[in-house]
Amino acid sequence: MQLSREELSKLDLIIERYVDDTTSKEAVAIETYLNKIDSLERELLIAVYFNFSRKATDEENKIINEHKVKLFSLLSDKGYIKVKTQPRVEQRLNNDKKQKLNRYRALTEQLYRLYDLVEELQEKQHSKSHVQTMDYTKVKITCSRTNYDFTGTNLLAKIQDTENKISKLKIAIEKEREYLSSVIDQIEDIRIRYIFWWRYYMLEEWQKVARLVGLKSERYCMKLHNEYLEKLDI
Repeated sequence: MQLSREELSKLDLIIERYVDDTTSKEAVAIETYLNKIDSLERELLIAVYFNFSRKATDEENKIINEHKVKLFSLLSDKGYIKVKTQPRVEQRLNNDKKQKLNRYRALTEQLYRLYDLVEELQEKQHSKSHVQTMDYTKVKITCSRTNYDFTGTNLLAKIQDTENKISKLKIAIEKEREYLSSVIDQIEDIRIRYIFWWRYYMLEEWQKVARLVGLKSERYCMKLHNEYLEKLDI
């Protein structure tokens, strides 16, 4: 028997949770299993699969995969692993919540893009301000309006327009920051609160969020986040 990708993912999450917290609800079942198997295989399983301290040989991988199947069956029988298909309505609600939580990130990224645009336009305007001397005796005079250069005027207008957008966006960002702060403050669990704070308020990547809240596993950190997201009232 070989585990599917979904089954393996569920098992990996439980093992990662156990490594992070040996008092987890699955800990007794995992430790009982480890104590029953051959000591050399136990050391192999812990070193390679649990702690990722080294790479396994092909032969060792076969042994580890056999134990993964047995661990999956054991944890499934005890009800720790469940294959759950999330209802569409529930999934849509969670996606809506994530969208609300990510509004501050999206607006902040938009603000940085506008800052970059202003800087680019100002550099162009600066280069245009250096007037080159011309020999007007050699310039052919025409009456065509298309020959006038309005670039400098257009650049100034674009800069002013972009700066106006920045001012309005800053107000929207401040409102979103206040909303986000009120959402995070309602989370009672301290670790979960910090997960949401580092992710959505401080805009950190998941790997850093996990480290900042004292977790070894980025995936387990995301799992805690997703489990609480279902309860979050926003």
